[in-house]
Amino acid sequence: MAQVVDVPELQPWFLIHWRSPDHPDVLMEFETQEDAEDALHATFADIAAPAGDDVDVLPMTVCSALMMFEDPELRDALWRWDAQLAALESRLRTIDDVFPSRTS
Repeated sequence: MAQVVDVPELQPWFLIHWRSPDHPDVLMEFETQEDAEDALHATFADIAAPAGDDVDVLPMTVCSALMMFEDPELRDALWRWDAQLAALESRLRTIDDVFPSRTS
């Protein structure tokens, strides 16, 4: 008899900063919701520790890729994030072409 195993759906999670209600920015990408939430908590702790009680509520949250596809502002932020990653990868390829690895 086969046993059914519950496999979680794999999707990236993103740490989002809201500069304004209609302009979110992706700060980081994570493999799991837990990793994204840990980063959010660490960010709050890092900011709150030196500021004491004078910290305003930071407009940050975590969102899954599916959540981001459903909202136009979040979808735009995701597209900007993807464009930044593509530009970085292009720069890294250029550096590799100019300075090839000595181990290959």
